[in-house]
Amino acid sequence: MAELSVLEQESTFIRFRHHENGVYEFIFLQATQAAVDHFFTMMAAWIEQQEAEGLTHTDTVRLIVDFRVAGTPAMNYVHQCSKNLLQKYPPVLRPRSRCATLLQHSFLIPLANAYNSLLPIRSDDRIRIFSGEKAQDVAIGWVLKDD
Repeated sequence: MAELSVLEQESTFIRFRHHENGVYEFIFLQATQAAVDHFFTMMAAWIEQQEAEGLTHTDTVRLIVDFRVAGTPAMNYVHQCSKNLLQKYPPVLRPRSRCATLLQHSFLIPLANAYNSLLPIRSDDRIRIFSGEKAQDVAIGWVLKDD
């Protein structure tokens, strides 16, 4: 039997779905440091999988990171892990991305945007934060755009 990839393995930390529309969704089930570590292990495996599948810096990947179920983990820790991942996989090694983050509370959006502004992302990467009753529907619409 073939070994499951990190993305396909069941986890108590993260629920992963690859939707038919091409969107990759990561739903946090716990707001812990261990969950954040697991997420970034998944992200590293995902980037390496994309490279193995022939995706290049000219392709676009679309993802949603949903913190609404578990609540938001420590943003400073998430930021540091994001920064480490982006430094390990520079822009020439990964596709551009459109990433929607879903939060329970809108009052966290300015803080999340401040952290995101400090990340070493590509100029054509897009990150946007959503919250509210229709956050998921609005986020999916935005992630699927090509601008």
